[in-house]
Amino acid sequence: MPDSTRPRRLRARSLAIAATSLAVAGLVITVPVLNRSDTSGSGAEASTPGQGAHSVSAAKDPARAGVTRPCKFRPTKSNTGARGELQDRGVTTLGSGATLENARVQSLEVVGSDVTIKNVHVDGTITVSGDRVRIRRTTAQGIFVSSGTKVSVKRSKVESSLDDAFHITSDRGTLVRNVRLRYNFVHRPVTPNENHYDGVQVRGVDKMSISCSTFRAGPYHDNFNAAIFLENANGGDSNVQVRDNWLFGFAFSVMVDSPSAVFTGNKIGGDIKWGPCLLLESAGSSFTSSGNTWAGSGKKVNFCGQG
Repeated sequence: MPDSTRPRRLRARSLAIAATSLAVAGLVITVPVLNRSDTSGSGAEASTPGQGAHSVSAAKDPARAGVTRPCKFRPTKSNTGARGELQDRGVTTLGSGATLENARVQSLEVVGSDVTIKNVHVDGTITVSGDRVRIRRTTAQGIFVSSGTKVSVKRSKVESSLDDAFHITSDRGTLVRNVRLRYNFVHRPVTPNENHYDGVQVRGVDKMSISCSTFRAGPYHDNFNAAIFLENANGGDSNVQVRDNWLFGFAFSVMVDSPSAVFTGNKIGGDIKWGPCLLLESAGSSFTSSGNTWAGSGKKVNFCGQG
């Protein structure tokens, strides 16, 4: 699509690469370093940044961590995404009132409102700039919401991403509102070195929930940022809830610059470079955190000293 219609995404190398500095682009940064007390909860050995050891290598495979309430199941590559016989379609743009179902397309742009996408395989990305959009059991390289409202994505699989898996941005002069991501599976990014990769990057939203979803970055790579990155941009992020997810790998499990965010009941593990949390304090951020645990042992994870 033309550059003027693409959602703006950060193209710089990962912020985590410069995480040991006192400041990054004018942001005051607190960098937690993994230590024995942090990693014992995941059944892992400690890894000190800067000494050639990248990972928190779990003794148990965190993918085997059990499902706990309120999630009915844990998303995997076999129970999410498009399935069955799909019809190749030439459609690439959906206007108001459209429904696309049981199809395969190269890429997809949603410009209208009251749109439903169900059981669709998209070889590239989905960009949503409309309102009241429902995406169910869809496979794509990325799902981007660009100043859309009332967007929900459920039981979808996002894989082989060249950019972020989910990118939520208020880049068209309207604040994104009421986004719900639930029971999704994110894995196997192939992001090139000139980009950075987040499971979810948010740049301006009011009222968003991310729940009961699995994020698996795989072995650490220098362009990995966070499973969840709440960035203070395009109006800031307010009323964001991140609950009962499985967050594996990345430089940090979460990067936070949102004073009203709530992180509850998430399970942490995988190949983590720096630690479970990075607090960006450009806006004096704080947030609420409780019940987050290491996937291997169930021991408490303290997100940036917030609980």
